[in-house]
Amino acid sequence: EARLLAAMAHVPLQTPEQCAQANDRHIQWVRKAAEQMPLGQMMHWRPEVNEDWREPLRVGDTPPNGEGLLASSGKFTTLYHHLDPNKPTVLCFGSHTCPNFRAFFPQLQELVAVFSPHVHWVNVYTREAHAADEWALPENTVQHRQPQDIKDRLEACRAFLKEFPAFSPWTIVDSMANTLADGYAASGGRFYVVDMAHDGEIV
Repeated sequence: EARLLAAMAHVPLQTPEQCAQANDRHIQWVRKAAEQMPLGQMMHWRPEVNEDWREPLRVGDTPPNGEGLLASSGKFTTLYHHLDPNKPTVLCFGSHTCPNFRAFFPQLQELVAVFSPHVHWVNVYTREAHAADEWALPENTVQHRQPQDIKDRLEACRAFLKEFPAFSPWTIVDSMANTLADGYAASGGRFYVVDMAHDGEIV
């Protein structure tokens, strides 16, 4: 467990200079989007823009449960059904239209290859971060409209899994009520480690 946390904290994703450059590009994308869309219209589509971001869960918090669809089968499921009782579970939250989330997945595949014997993995597919009809990023290479029902969200998730098929068996599509994303404050993507074998807490 400690080795996993250390690896996730220190995996060489980007240098500080690369992070700064990526952040500048992201700001430029948002500015371009803002030029194309009145703020009031963006807030109508994305009400969380008008609110403080939810605080993430802390170490020692009890992980919330939630419902969704198993991406591989389309069948109803709950998150607790997929938390391993015998070893830590890594929860990953994100969507296909989030460039940062997509960029992290190659490194995540390396972590999966190393730590899968010791930890379980669950990927939660959330509402689109930068849907083509909402908060679109002009330079985004992936375009999905914001799903209006669970069937559309499942379709967007499966398009994502065509790019990263190794994650198909352990991907849950969040419900249209966004219970998982809201419960874990994961509107902008999030990672957690849950240890059900020891008190069932965020670690």
